[in-house]
Amino acid sequence: EIGWTLTPGFSGAFVKDDFAIRIDANAQGLRHSEVGPKPRGGYRILGLGDSFTFGWGVERDQTFLHILERRLAEARPETPIEVINAGIPGYGTYEALQLFKALAPAYRPDVVLLAIYEGNDYQNNGQAPRARMIDDGYLRDVPVDRASAAGRALSRWSVIAGMAQAGASKAAAKRGFRRHVEKTVRLLGELQDAVAGRNGTLAVVLIPDQDPAVYTRPAWLRAYDRLMGVDLGWAREQVAQWCAAHGVAYTALSRRFEDDAAAPTLRLADMHFNAAGHARAGKELAEFLTERVLP
Repeated sequence: EIGWTLTPGFSGAFVKDDFAIRIDANAQGLRHSEVGPKPRGGYRILGLGDSFTFGWGVERDQTFLHILERRLAEARPETPIEVINAGIPGYGTYEALQLFKALAPAYRPDVVLLAIYEGNDYQNNGQAPRARMIDDGYLRDVPVDRASAAGRALSRWSVIAGMAQAGASKAAAKRGFRRHVEKTVRLLGELQDAVAGRNGTLAVVLIPDQDPAVYTRPAWLRAYDRLMGVDLGWAREQVAQWCAAHGVAYTALSRRFEDDAAAPTLRLADMHFNAAGHARAGKELAEFLTERVLP
């Protein structure tokens, strides 16, 4: 029904070249402590998103949702505010919607904060629903047909076949970009309806693409991308305009996350936020929710 989560009850280490962190999952497969009934007079925020929301590469108390909770507690000491981390690596808006439907009856969030990562969420949504499988210990997409499976098998033995397959895949993704964005907007509508049906409020935050090549790409290549239909500026406008038209509070993380000088200090080697990036994002989100969302 959901697609995938963390293994419920998992506890262990996650080690890469530039970080070593601990991952603990609750009974629902979330990187969060066990969630009980909402206290009387309490206020609950459910954070949905992908590996950025999850906190890839940082400890749980360093994630932007944890920092958001701490800052809101300081700003609103009279109200118990709980922020639940329901970010799952690999998620798009489609999977976030399914997870919300599963969690909402028990969690009863007042606000659902959806993070959209423009680096891959549009494509993920365009491909949804995505089936996944365990392959040699890793979570991978299930081949949609025999041809794609055969192509992958051939690419393991032929460099030229692999290059051709990769090039065709990238070109197809670019040509489908506008459709993916339009589907993302439709999914936002479904999520808003589901949240409203539970007497909650939806808020949206856009996380800029963290691939430095996006911002240093030559002008002629950016023009080629737009010709192929890939225009992140247009995509942002579609999401922002939809939110404005439907009364959904929207923000994008600041230009600091795109700036050639500042952004590298906020990222890990694999382009996820480091602790400083999460601290900055948590500060910006606390300001956004305090000014635009919280009663």
